[in-house]
Amino acid sequence: VSSPCSYTLTVGSDSTALLLALRALGHPAVVAHLHHGLRGAEADDDEAFVAALAARLGLPFRSARTDVGGIASAARRSIEEVGRNERYVFLELVAREAGLYVVAVGHTMDDQAETILARLGRKSGPRGLRGILPVRPIRPGSDVRLVRPLIEVRRAEIADYLFKQGQAWREDSSNRDPRFERNRIREMLRMASSEEVEALARTAATMRETTRGFHEAALGFLAKQGGVTVPPLDAGGLLELGPPLRHEVYREIAHRLSVSAPGRMSTSLIEQVLQGKGGGRD
Repeated sequence: VSSPCSYTLTVGSDSTALLLALRALGHPAVVAHLHHGLRGAEADDDEAFVAALAARLGLPFRSARTDVGGIASAARRSIEEVGRNERYVFLELVAREAGLYVVAVGHTMDDQAETILARLGRKSGPRGLRGILPVRPIRPGSDVRLVRPLIEVRRAEIADYLFKQGQAWREDSSNRDPRFERNRIREMLRMASSEEVEALARTAATMRETTRGFHEAALGFLAKQGGVTVPPLDAGGLLELGPPLRHEVYREIAHRLSVSAPGRMSTSLIEQVLQGKGGGRD
């Protein structure tokens, strides 16, 4: 992390190792922990562990509690999705309150491999197969960056580092729950070789480069058009582009019009219109 200000969420081995590394490198940091309202006394102990670690390292500590289960049930969304969204809202809020602009989290190469396998199972395209991005805005349009300094480090290396430091960490018991897709994938990857895990991580890096090229080409196409609404886009010119590049053009147009990027259904309808098959579609 090259930023002079860093800010981290910690409790597991990866986040604990990240915190120690940031501290050793001399980065000012605020330690943050969000209690999800799940796992009862175990989660209370996690919070106490992080507070004690921050105190031992002489770092400020921020915590909050939320009801991830209740929010997920009311919104009919998965606990994983709601938990992730709640964490990032909390992390951005505390980062801003602390006057910091970098949120560092502890995702590893193993997390990257798990993500790629999950998205392959969902038949994701190039964007999905970029995997976990090493650096991105914590939310669209935010100037607070989310960084993952350990994304090229194996989980076993992190455990070895902590053993050598004599540093304990906490394990989330829900990480062993087979009801969660990621846990099933994680168990499967335990049998994989280091070369196989690294190959999955390289796939993500390749897809990041590929989609970056698509995006630059889409910008070039739109620049030649003179805009996204006036004059009208050249439908024939769009159809001459390959499907991945056309889809990137759609995404960029949506971004410029401040609307959601088109999903598969919307993209299919757009393609029908371009091909003169859309009838009276708006």
